[in-house]
Amino acid sequence: MKKIVISIVFGVVLISSALPQAARDVLSLSQYYATGTARSVAMSGAFGALGGDLSVLSTNPAGLAVYRGSEFSFSPALNFTKTSALLDGITSKEKNSRFNINNIGYAYTWNFFNQKGVKSINIGLAYNRLSDFNADAYITTPSLGSSLLDEFVMYSNGFKPEQLYEWYEGLAYKCSAIDLDPGSTTEYYSDYNDFGYEEEMVRSVSYRGGIGEYDISVGTNINNKLYLGFTWGIHDVYYGEFYSHEEYPDFRDPSTYTLDWYVFNEDFTIKGWGMNAKLGVIYRPINLLRFGLAIHTPTFYHLTTEDMTDMTVHFHGIPERATTETTWGESPILENDFKVSTPWRYNASAAVIIGNIGLVSLDAEFLNYSKNEMTPNKDYSGVNDMISNDYKNAVNLKAGTEFKVGPMSLRAGMAYYGTPYKDDLDIFDDEVKNKSTFSYSGGIGFRARSFYMDAAYSYTKFPKYYYDLYEKAKYQFVSSPMQKIRNKVVLTFGFKF
Repeated sequence: MKKIVISIVFGVVLISSALPQAARDVLSLSQYYATGTARSVAMSGAFGALGGDLSVLSTNPAGLAVYRGSEFSFSPALNFTKTSALLDGITSKEKNSRFNINNIGYAYTWNFFNQKGVKSINIGLAYNRLSDFNADAYITTPSLGSSLLDEFVMYSNGFKPEQLYEWYEGLAYKCSAIDLDPGSTTEYYSDYNDFGYEEEMVRSVSYRGGIGEYDISVGTNINNKLYLGFTWGIHDVYYGEFYSHEEYPDFRDPSTYTLDWYVFNEDFTIKGWGMNAKLGVIYRPINLLRFGLAIHTPTFYHLTTEDMTDMTVHFHGIPERATTETTWGESPILENDFKVSTPWRYNASAAVIIGNIGLVSLDAEFLNYSKNEMTPNKDYSGVNDMISNDYKNAVNLKAGTEFKVGPMSLRAGMAYYGTPYKDDLDIFDDEVKNKSTFSYSGGIGFRARSFYMDAAYSYTKFPKYYYDLYEKAKYQFVSSPMQKIRNKVVLTFGFKF
């Protein structure tokens, strides 16, 4: 029950499976999806060889050197996330909508007007949102065959009350949701045993936050053939998880004083920052073709977590006492500092420019998810071993196209994000392990001499993940498959100088 206190993105298990969960949490810090400006989102992020867009400061900084003038852009976005969960034949659906800033940035071009050699030096400052954690989910069932209190009892047995973990089973004992068996000092029970496990259970989680990157970049244009760029990236991480578990029995014995209902809550946050560096190059052998390469150092995160729980328990009184009682308690705030380093990333890209008609662009990204690491290793060696054993190399592919009609542009794209899990891994269901993430996008843009406006829409379907609940009747955890789908709408307003 002494779970590792780090928990990012879906599938948080309240007590069980701590090591696999922590490994998945670290994984989420290295998984980014197409974002930035509306033009970039509409083409699924396939901009590595194109440049001339402020989103490339986070992917291939050589794209900054493509600018021949100065530019400012601002990109608000709306995210609509839907989740569905299946448990005991009941499907629970939830929605979340969230506004954020996808991109804001400024590029300044210092032109030299040389016939040969260095044509310009470019300076870029931008914010690009790399990941979004916002979502809501819940699962419910009238007859799981167990109670969360049974899980608390299971982890309490064999320990004295003062030895119980005060964030979970210790809090349940403090609030009298579980108690010692008569005559025992280390064995426990809960009143829910009396109800036949037909009580209504609702478990809900709200997730908030994301990862944003502040980019400081410089680029240079050599002979309008070779473009070089460098980015210093500073990451801002915030994650908040607000968890609630409620149980209400459908049977009450009016002749006894017994537990009536209870609510268990957990509030968990991660705050921190990270840094990385990126080098990029774009080469244009002829006007028709462009090729790009970029390398990203690991991102080194410094993170702090805060975790606390509280519990409300209501007791039903017998007629002669004509009373009810509610107990409430909370845990201390548990703080934890740690570091995470993500893998190196390598990007290769190519684009075909068809005059003033349009273009086609392809990007490929390579990274080894098994190189994620938590430190200090003396505290997280088990997590790091699991990361090394379970994860593998992956390839992310992006393709985008743009077709111009006068001042208007039509765009489309798709992206494939490869699974990070090894093929022979046997601790995950094949439906999770071998499924990749797919994203489809489209958009439209309008260009004037000194102003442009773009709009984009993207649809991303993530692989299913599983949420575990303890079922006492079978003395095992049962899994609820959960599906997440995100729809994003982005607008960009840009000004050229």
